[in-house]
Amino acid sequence: MHVVLFLTYGGSLTSWRRGKVLDRELALYQELCKKGVQVTIFSYGDGRDERLVIDSQCMSVLCNKWRLPKALYVLLAPIIYRANLGQADLFKTNQMRGAHAATWCGKIFRKPVILRQGYSLYEFTRDDEGLRRLFAPLIRGYERRLLNRADAAIFTTKEMAARAVKRYHLGQGKVYVVPNFV
Repeated sequence: MHVVLFLTYGGSLTSWRRGKVLDRELALYQELCKKGVQVTIFSYGDGRDERLVIDSQCMSVLCNKWRLPKALYVLLAPIIYRANLGQADLFKTNQMRGAHAATWCGKIFRKPVILRQGYSLYEFTRDDEGLRRLFAPLIRGYERRLLNRADAAIFTTKEMAARAVKRYHLGQGKVYVVPNFV
C-alpha cells in the first residue's frame, strides 16, 4: 500500500521540526512503514524537507523546490508529481485546512481521499473573536464540500464527528473516530 499524506496548507516538515513536533507527527507513519506501507508526504516546504526523512526506507517527500506560490503549487501538483501521485493507493490529509489539495489530486488520479480533522476549522473560525470570524460562512462551505466529497472522514473525538454529521449531513458509513496518535 502507498499512502500520500497531504500536510496542512502551507505546512512543512521543517516547520514541524522548528515547532518540536516532527517526531510526534511522523510516529504514526513510521508505524505504518513497519507494516510495509509506503508513505509519501506532500509538503509545502522547500528541499530541506527531503533531508528530514532521508534515512527512511519507506518515506519520501514531495516538496515545493521551486518555491511556487501555494495556490499555484497545488494546481500544478498533479503535473509536477504525476508519477508519484499516480502510483499511490490513497490520499490522506493531516488537517482540514488544505484538504482541497488532496481532493483535487484525488479527483484527477481517481484515488480515494481520507480527510482527517483534528479540530473543526469552521468551529475554530466561528468562535474566534477577531477578524477571522467574518470568514466562518466561507469556511463552513469549504468543510461541507470537501467532507461530502471525501471517501472517508476521520475525527479525533466522537463529539466532533457528531457535530460534523449533523451540520453537513454526512453518511455514518464514511465517518470514523480515531483519537490523536500520541
